[in-house]
Amino acid sequence: MKKTIKVFQIFLAIMLVVILAVPSITGLAAQPQIDLGLSSTFAVMGASTITNTGPTTVTGSAGGDVGLYPGTSITGLASITMSGILHQTDAAAMAAQTELTNVYNTVALITPTANIDAQDIGGLTLLPGVYRSASSIGITGVLTLDAQGDPEAVFVFQAGSTLITAAGSRVELINGARPSRIYWQVGSSATLGVGSHLAGHVFALASITANTGATVQGQLLALNGAVTLDTNTITNSFDYRVISAEFNNPYFGQNAPIIIKAESRPDKIQIYKLSDDTTNTYTRSIGSQVVSIQGFDINNNKVDTFSSNLAYEIWKINVKLGEGNYVIRAKYNNIWNTILESKSFSLIYNVKNPFTFTTDKMIVVRGTNLVFTAVTAINVSKIQFVLPDGSTMTYATSNTGFVDNAAAGTRTWSVSKTINLSSNDYTWVLRTRTPITSFSDTGLSVDFTVVPH
Repeated sequence: MKKTIKVFQIFLAIMLVVILAVPSITGLAAQPQIDLGLSSTFAVMGASTITNTGPTTVTGSAGGDVGLYPGTSITGLASITMSGILHQTDAAAMAAQTELTNVYNTVALITPTANIDAQDIGGLTLLPGVYRSASSIGITGVLTLDAQGDPEAVFVFQAGSTLITAAGSRVELINGARPSRIYWQVGSSATLGVGSHLAGHVFALASITANTGATVQGQLLALNGAVTLDTNTITNSFDYRVISAEFNNPYFGQNAPIIIKAESRPDKIQIYKLSDDTTNTYTRSIGSQVVSIQGFDINNNKVDTFSSNLAYEIWKINVKLGEGNYVIRAKYNNIWNTILESKSFSLIYNVKNPFTFTTDKMIVVRGTNLVFTAVTAINVSKIQFVLPDGSTMTYATSNTGFVDNAAAGTRTWSVSKTINLSSNDYTWVLRTRTPITSFSDTGLSVDFTVVPH
């Protein structure tokens, strides 16, 4: 009988897909600085009225406040869940509206670097810049904003009249683009389509309508008109992020550390598999054998994770994953990064060091030898077969003949076993281990039949 059993290596590949639909924008040598001031904590701000239909969530680590000024009427308030404070025609709302006017004027006066007059920008990939339309801006499909690895990159959109997003449209962020550095200055009204997703701060001179199921990572702030909501989620967060992730290339079936660099102090880290939505979630208190955490300041010096100088943390998580495409998400102030803005990577088992199992016959005569040769990765120190009754047969480098091929990175084992089992069919489950790991199932096995002498 001959079987080929694969032992794989795992590697991390950051998937970067960049489709440049416009020329590279170079006019932002100095990124515009936009201070939201007293309006920064408001996820929703209306001027005349706020109307809500259905369960709407308003939240965010930067502020989940809802404000109205100078109007007094809020309809459907009981269906709004907010993490912040309701400011209904009070001094805080008045001050925020005054600040909002200053912010709106500041953004409107920034010199544009590209003209997108009356253009639907869905389907494009845009680089950091200031995009100006003398009339409307539309989004149908997916608009991709590519920060090109610069987390401080700024995107400004100036619409002379309306901003209209189609049903199901999305703004996706790649290569470090961040919702907190995206600004939509709208000369009249903004309308967000059913089930659409928008990233950034929306400053509308007139009204804002978020249709059923629309979601926003940022703010909806209307200077003079109404805000209309319908079963929406508005998240106004400090967009801390996972900066990087890397593996130490473990062998198939073994735990191995994934090293994750995340800004600030995340509550949890989650490894999310895109194909089936399964997750591995890790908390700060899970135990040092599984998770270890070290804090660093802006100069990369080690600091306590509660230090006021903390800039980022390194999480070392011992994990066993299957082949597939993943994202790593971080949770801050009980809010997960969205899937679209998380760190993506692929885990692929490479057939680099094949494990081969060879016997001299498929049917083994009782009392004769079962001879096999096993070729593993060079760092495998033991192989083990688990028998149907739970007993094991273990072969180590100390008691089994083997030959290493350093150039190929392989170890060839030669084992002969006298079979005194009763006549029957048998399955031996294969396990391996290295000097620094325990035995791990490979998920593979070998089958044979014993017959009488």
